[in-house]
Amino acid sequence: NVRILDSAATYAKAVKPKKPLLVVLATLLGGMLSVGGVLVKAALHRGVENPDDIEQLGLSVYASVPKSILQLEFAEKINKKRKSLQEMMLLAESNPADLSIEALRGLRTSLHFAMLEAKNNVVMISGPAPGIGKSFVSTNFAAVVAKTGQKVLLIDADM
Repeated sequence: NVRILDSAATYAKAVKPKKPLLVVLATLLGGMLSVGGVLVKAALHRGVENPDDIEQLGLSVYASVPKSILQLEFAEKINKKRKSLQEMMLLAESNPADLSIEALRGLRTSLHFAMLEAKNNVVMISGPAPGIGKSFVSTNFAAVVAKTGQKVLLIDADM
């Protein structure tokens, strides 16, 4: 009960994918999707990019501590275990002229004047995520404050 109604039509030239056109279209589509992804991520980012963002909330900014290239090298050496931990020193001790340590000295001075009328002299350093430099800031800040002759108790704890 099968019969042929029409014969199949064939093209004179074989049909095949146009590779150059597909490569160009895939590149354009990939570029547009990646740019769109970056724009969406930037639009949804709710982090602090600038100290002015904090000041607009009515909070005081006492210092902005930049990342230290020398400290990053120290951390890399510890991770690669090229040096023992006894040989590693605080950045405040090994390179007191580093920009990060200068910023911590500025923080010490700012806090000195801000805490003149405070009931206690407790400073808490916290951050929203692990690995952002809380221990670096707290240990080097403690060393900077201790160099002025003040008593310092540093408690570094994870919650």
